[in-house]
Amino acid sequence: MRHLDGFVERHEADWPIPRTRWTNFHLDPDGHALAEKPPGAAGKVAFAALGDGVTFLTPPLEAQTEITGPIAAKLNVSSSTRDADLFLVLRVLSPNLKEVVYQGALDPHTPIAQGWLRASHRKLDAKLGRPYRPYHTHDEVQPLKPGQVYELDVEIWPTSIVVPAGYRIALSVRGRDYVYPGGSGGRLSRPRQFRAAAGDPAAEVGNLRCRGFTSPRLRGEVAAEGGG
Repeated sequence: MRHLDGFVERHEADWPIPRTRWTNFHLDPDGHALAEKPPGAAGKVAFAALGDGVTFLTPPLEAQTEITGPIAAKLNVSSSTRDADLFLVLRVLSPNLKEVVYQGALDPHTPIAQGWLRASHRKLDAKLGRPYRPYHTHDEVQPLKPGQVYELDVEIWPTSIVVPAGYRIALSVRGRDYVYPGGSGGRLSRPRQFRAAAGDPAAEVGNLRCRGFTSPRLRGEVAAEGGG
């Protein structure tokens, strides 16, 4: 599993880990919050497809938390076009909102986890899918009707990381692929800057009716089994 300063090897007999505490996080459009408690009122957030999307943040974590396992997001989305690409990025931010990244297969600045879905390929296989891992058939193209709201299930690749107390978890929903925000360590200094103008004529516009995502958490495991 990943720590901020390296990796710790730990063996498990099953996957997902049976003692996982599955946690539902809800996207709150008021303040772009990411919380375990559902928001008090429904809402939506608009963003331009070729912009930076919208980012939702948890409060600072009260305790060191391990996130290990598969992740899934459920979003209600409408678009101004007949199709839309969604790029979801699970991120960890330091107390001063500096993003934690790792060496990936190709990129030295890779976020904690990512997921992708083309909206026209939203069809699910109910037999193969799981609550924590939606399975898409990719055997039928289902175009969107502009302005109509659709429920999309997005798989976010599994991860394993120990997040220190005081850090934050963030979920970014974008219309284009993730780009690391800075060579020396990008900061999310103004979370609301990701709310783009909905009238951008050069790009498809997405409307996100906020739902949430499911995260695997193993609280209290680190001291007992993780070593450092």
